[in-house]
Formats: sequence, C-alpha cells, structure tokens
Amino acid sequence: MSSKTAPYEGTTSRAQAQQRAPLPEAEDVPIPTYAEANGYAPPPGPPPATASNVTPRTEVALPPAADELPGYDTIDPKNTTFLLYSTFIHTPNGPAYQLSSALNSNNSPLRIRRLQAAEIPLAHELPIRFDRSQTLYEIQDPPFRDNEYYMVGKKPHCHGGALQLTFGWKTWHIRHIAGPNSAPSEIMTCKKVASGGGLFGKGKAKDGVVVKDGLTEPFEWKDTNGRLLATEGLQLLAGGVVPTLHLSADLDSMWRELMISFWMARLWATFR
Repeated sequence: MSSKTAPYEGTTSRAQAQQRAPLPEAEDVPIPTYAEANGYAPPPGPPPATASNVTPRTEVALPPAADELPGYDTIDPKNTTFLLYSTFIHTPNGPAYQLSSALNSNNSPLRIRRLQAAEIPLAHELPIRFDRSQTLYEIQDPPFRDNEYYMVGKKPHCHGGALQLTFGWKTWHIRHIAGPNSAPSEIMTCKKVASGGGLFGKGKAKDGVVVKDGLTEPFEWKDTNGRLLATEGLQLLAGGVVPTLHLSADLDSMWRELMISFWMARLWATFR
C-alpha cells in the first residue's frame, strides 16, 4: 500500500486535480433500500439526558471559525465509537459531526463537517446551519451510474485524490484515483459479516440475526492487506435502532474522518 493510502501513516495532501478515469460498469443488481434490507430507520435524535431550558429559535448564527483544525480538540482522539442520530454523528460524549442533509433524502451531494465547539451544546436543540465552507468530504451520486459513488476531500488535511465506491455481490469496493488519467487503485473493501466460526472473526447468529461486537447486521471495512479498519452495524439503544461505527484504535486523525465519511457514504447509498 502506497504512502497515499496507508491508514497507519501520516495524512496526505489533497491532489490538485480530481478528474476520474473511465471506470468499469457496476457489478450487480441495485442496492436495496435501508427499509427493505433491515426494516429499520435511523432515530431522529438521542434520548435527552436532562430537561432543556433552551428557548426555541429558528436558527443558530455562529461566528465563522478561522480554521477547522482547532475543532479536533472537541473530539477525544481515543474515542473509537460513533453513532448516527438524524443529521448528527455522535461520540459517546455528544455530537461531533454534521451532515448536510438526511441520509434518506435525494439531495446530492452529501457533505460532512466537524461541529465547532460552540455548536456542540446546541445540536438537537436548535437548528444549526450547515456551513459548506467547513466541509470535510463531499459525496456525489453521479447520474447514469448504478451503485457507484464518489467522494472527495475538501480540506488540505483530507485524503488526496478522488475516492470511488462501487457495490457488487455483497461487497463494497473502494478505489483511489490519484489524479487525471490515473487508473483506480483498490484500497479497501466493505463486506457484510456472515455467521460462522470465531477463528476468523465471524459473527454469531442469534435467532437468525448475525451479531458482532454488539452490533447486528455488521459490516467490516478492511484494507487490501486484510487489516480491520472499522466495524459498523446497528445497536438497540433507548432512542431506537442506532447505526454505529467502531474504528480501529490505530487510525490517525485523517483516516478516522475518512472512515466516518465512508460509513456515511455507504449508509447514504442504502437509505436512499
């Protein structure tokens, strides 16, 4: 794996050009909707911890941040668990990221940004405007391409080049396109965990439902060397069935946000 794609090394700068090369046709049948696949929908918000005394208002206006990097202080780098509530991605300590639209909407592109410190206490209490200037990654669903999505980093500390996500025969394939006239190079896959023996880290079936690491309907993200980068699935909490992501503890900050964005891209394709 090259230095641009190794998840355990430093960050890579975003490439100047993001033009994609001609790509092969999608492999298989259309992806089922999230409701068809699982019969679940994401909960609108986390269960309230305490009664809120905030007076409702129509919108929150916050001063723009000078730079996005101080926002890293709002997220514990040791945290490896993320949960999706409506358009906010939470750590166990509270909201951390915002989506530009709900995953079941037909809006394209989908964008993700990190919340600023002043916004965190207001999430789920007041409407928070999505600031496009703070976008980390942008995910596109190009027309006339079935089961094929593209993601591009919008900040210098994001992964460089364009990233292609395609779905075929139970597997998501993620390929990196370094620049103009560059051929896509596979960097990882995402597969649904099947029930089986524990020697290979497979899930255990309970009443016909596969469970792994406390998650039902689990998927595993692995690089081309077979290293586990993340596990995602569903867990039943007080607020309902919550999409959840467990990251490898070895990922650096760039790869953590990259994997969170890949997770959102896959769910977006499934919810739509």
